[in-house]
Amino acid sequence: ADLLAAHLPRFAELGFDVEPFGGTAFVIRRVPSVLQPHLANPVSAAPLPDAARLLAILLEELQSCAAAAPETQRDRLAQKAACVCAIKKGDVLSAEVMQSLLDDLAETWSPAACPHGRPVFIPLTLAELERRFGRR
Repeated sequence: ADLLAAHLPRFAELGFDVEPFGGTAFVIRRVPSVLQPHLANPVSAAPLPDAARLLAILLEELQSCAAAAPETQRDRLAQKAACVCAIKKGDVLSAEVMQSLLDDLAETWSPAACPHGRPVFIPLTLAELERRFGRR
């Protein structure tokens, strides 16, 4: 609770609205809009974090980079939030969600790499696909 209270402005910079609610309790009034669709719905069985769990994960990240510059802390928290809420291998998606993701990807500054710098996709020629599927 003390760590969260001390860093409420840092979380506000990221788009969280968190307020003390008495004692060691806090109320989460808002999370960044970009993360909202990726947080667990209370009636869903999805293995995604809820807002409280996400804040706990971000507090752990904040502790691990406590000695870093404020800008570095902010960037690390944003990267961690994006990573935790990201769609992962094996997640089942509807056709609409898949198309929306491709549309969003095409609009990003650097669509070929994730925030950690790993490739998001690799180009394959038709000849390479045919070779891999034993067609040539």
